[in-house]
Amino acid sequence: MTTQITITTAPDIAYPRLGTTDWRITGKTADGGICDHCARTLKHCYTVTNPTGEKMTVGRGCVKVLTGWTLTAAEAARLVWQAEREVLRAANWAAFTAAHPEAATEIEADCNRRIPVAHHIRQDISDGDVRGWELKYARSYLDGR
Repeated sequence: MTTQITITTAPDIAYPRLGTTDWRITGKTADGGICDHCARTLKHCYTVTNPTGEKMTVGRGCVKVLTGWTLTAAEAARLVWQAEREVLRAANWAAFTAAHPEAATEIEADCNRRIPVAHHIRQDISDGDVRGWELKYARSYLDGR
């Protein structure tokens, strides 16, 4: 089996799933460490979260043992990048929401009403694509509705 990436939204952050399982990869330890599953000292360790929410630090071999999915080094790097990106996106949106709660509430309401352009505005702000002029960007959308 190979790892398939599926993103599902958690309360604040969407973490990549490992294949079709409910396990999620949520990061990588910077300097390796000891595997929580087999207790081996490893150069590359990944933080995974099981379906009950418990986090474990494991190597790629133990990812397969625990989940049944093979995690190649390239797939692991892509999944870790994706998890880090989702954390950054959540932080960007949280900062915008804290600075401009009324605009964020209106954009969220339009997203909930499935207005496509509202999703694009939220995504651009979350991605940091409009850094420095988020409010002006949001206002141009909100005033033009």
